[in-house]
Amino acid sequence: MVTGGTGFIGSHLVETLVKQGRTVRCLVIKASNTAHLKKLNVELVYGDILDKESLKKAVKNVSVVYHLAAKVRPFKVIHSLKEFSSLYHKINVIGTKNLAEVCLINGIQKFIYYSSISAVGLGMNLTEESLCNPVTEYGKSKLEAERFLLNLFKNKKFPVLIIRP
Repeated sequence: MVTGGTGFIGSHLVETLVKQGRTVRCLVIKASNTAHLKKLNVELVYGDILDKESLKKAVKNVSVVYHLAAKVRPFKVIHSLKEFSSLYHKINVIGTKNLAEVCLINGIQKFIYYSSISAVGLGMNLTEESLCNPVTEYGKSKLEAERFLLNLFKNKKFPVLIIRP
């Protein structure tokens, strides 16, 4: 199951999975342009990462979840830093928590989280051991979601893989 399958990276991931002969289900919101996904003959489940009931349907009988859905940039005018931060937190942190919690209950085998290099921040010669110091609200939200997932792994053996493309 793929979240964010209508996005730039997600659409390429879905194409690759289909070419590999994998059965693909995509969680999409009603407002999404799904024309490309329909051409790939993937199963579409309409829902929202903020709605746990729709997530239960999306992950039913799924073994691997690729979580790419995120708020990368706002599509409306933002009037304050607090509003900006809240928007990223809502989608990137709360949405990720909702999905991970539903996946934990459903016993998925692998949860692949597409984070961002923005979670680390700026620097030269960055590695996996580099201290994280995100400088944007987006990066801060991605790091917070990563920390939640790592905590879930440590405490409940949640099968997570975090990628920072």
